[in-house]
Amino acid sequence: MKKIYTLLLSIICMYQVHAQYTAIPDPAFEQILINNSTDSEGTLDGQVLTSDLTMVNSLNISNSNISDLTGIQDFIALTSLEARNASIINLDVSGLVNLRELILAFTYTLETLNVNGCTGLVNLDIKITGLNILDLSTCTSLETIDMYKSTLRHLDVHGVTSLTYIRANESYLSTLNVTGCTSLSSINISETGMRSLDLSNNPSIVNFGCFDCFLEDLNLSNCINFETLDFWRVRDITNINLTNCNNFTGITTYESSLHLQSLDLTGVVDLETFHLDEVTISELDLSNNLNLHEVTLGFCTIGSLNLKNGNNTNFTNFGVHNSNLSCITVDNADYSTLNWTSISNSSVLFSNDCQTLSNNENQINNISIYPNPVVNNLNIGLQSHQILENVIIVDLQGKQMLTTTETAIDLSHLSSGYYFALINTNQGRSIKKILKK
Repeated sequence: MKKIYTLLLSIICMYQVHAQYTAIPDPAFEQILINNSTDSEGTLDGQVLTSDLTMVNSLNISNSNISDLTGIQDFIALTSLEARNASIINLDVSGLVNLRELILAFTYTLETLNVNGCTGLVNLDIKITGLNILDLSTCTSLETIDMYKSTLRHLDVHGVTSLTYIRANESYLSTLNVTGCTSLSSINISETGMRSLDLSNNPSIVNFGCFDCFLEDLNLSNCINFETLDFWRVRDITNINLTNCNNFTGITTYESSLHLQSLDLTGVVDLETFHLDEVTISELDLSNNLNLHEVTLGFCTIGSLNLKNGNNTNFTNFGVHNSNLSCITVDNADYSTLNWTSISNSSVLFSNDCQTLSNNENQINNISIYPNPVVNNLNIGLQSHQILENVIIVDLQGKQMLTTTETAIDLSHLSSGYYFALINTNQGRSIKKILKK
């Protein structure tokens, strides 16, 4: 009997000598492990058998007062860690290669996060956290990142080809590197301080929208499947690169004031709809967009507009409002004049060749003509400081009908229809549209 007792005692001692423990210094953390039966000893003593931890696949410590997750690195089988609304300040899960989901949302206290070596991490949720720095260079399997209202200022995920989704709206984000993220299809940077965004060479992104953001430069070149672009309350953007976006179908803006330096859409052969609101641009050429059938320009300042794309008779919607345009180049001036009536500035002219009409001279607007419509005689009203050089009357195709130096012009011999009066003075040229009855 004594020998048996001695043997049992020896076995117990050997177990205690060889059993490995993991330190769990935060009693709130250990208590949760006791409550969910992970800690097989069930004693709040600051340590847990390592073997108890290595079998855990999922751990949820949300809404707890845990501030220290020391010991988490021994959860080597862990695939999901959820710590919503926790009190953690520093978290190190480096080396947990099986971890697929890490949710730290609403953990306002979180300041540092180490995910180095988490090569299996797929979903990362750090929204409304206090992170300032985050290194994701080894997280090569990431698919989604949610950093809504995060304090993180810089995010570099270049080369992560599995990444499909980034939500960063209302965050402190100012720089973002997604170079080589060829699966990225959805990105939200609304209400951030980002000034520049490069999404070039991304075949997966189909649309991009931005609300109340401060973007100045947007590069979408070579996004071969990109289709739509939407801006809401965007006022700083000056450059949009859409080179080789051959599937692009439209731009829509709302309550935005864009001052674009240029917008080259000549290679976007499938463009169908084009909408702009509160945009300033010197020249807009849509003549090569053969499938275009809908154009609306609201509260825009555009120097010249070319819609001569060979498809004007198939337009389903056309509207120009509060534009400073004086002439629009179209397929057939007669057709557009009769059918495209949704235009707020009645002095805008339709022509087969606006270049001929403008002649690159200074445009002046303080000259009047009357009566209009006119039956016989048309009168030119000049300002006291203006000297008339000549008046050229042309039809909608730009054919010259007559030239005179008189301010009272006899048009009785002209057929009924629309004409242009090119009024040249010592101060520049004024172009007026005339309806001859």
